[in-house]
Amino acid sequence: MLIINLKRLVLTLVCLVTGLGIVSVLKLETKAQTLTNSMTQRAKLVEPNRIDTYPPQLLKLFPPEESTQSYVQSIGANLNFRLGEGGDLGTLHLFVDGVDVTPQARIANTRDSPSSNVEISYTPNFSEPASHCAEVRFQTLEGKTISHNWCFSVEPPSL
Repeated sequence: MLIINLKRLVLTLVCLVTGLGIVSVLKLETKAQTLTNSMTQRAKLVEPNRIDTYPPQLLKLFPPEESTQSYVQSIGANLNFRLGEGGDLGTLHLFVDGVDVTPQARIANTRDSPSSNVEISYTPNFSEPASHCAEVRFQTLEGKTISHNWCFSVEPPSL
């Protein structure tokens, strides 16, 4: 009952401030909800995996997921451990083709803001064209293990 009264109060205030009638305000509210639903559906179509499968702490992968590169300077990810359930920097690991490369990786704060952004990167030595997969793995502050896998290809430039 309280929610219904609050909605009526808000609608009345909107009508008074804008000079619109209640029917016009209700139509605007319906159009706004329809637009929001449409945008959500489009986002799921454009990036079907991004919405539900990326951990919130993951900001960027490199090389990009499912990309084809002629040269790979580094493999890694940018993360923000203040997002989602947070993250424990001491548990951060990077795997390339199933091998833990964390001891050879560089882990540092990024130059981007905020200062809580962290980058883990590894410089590979790929000598042959091939597909490769990488995984970033860490634990949240609550002890839950989070990981994300992505693959990319290395091919020589076409002449």
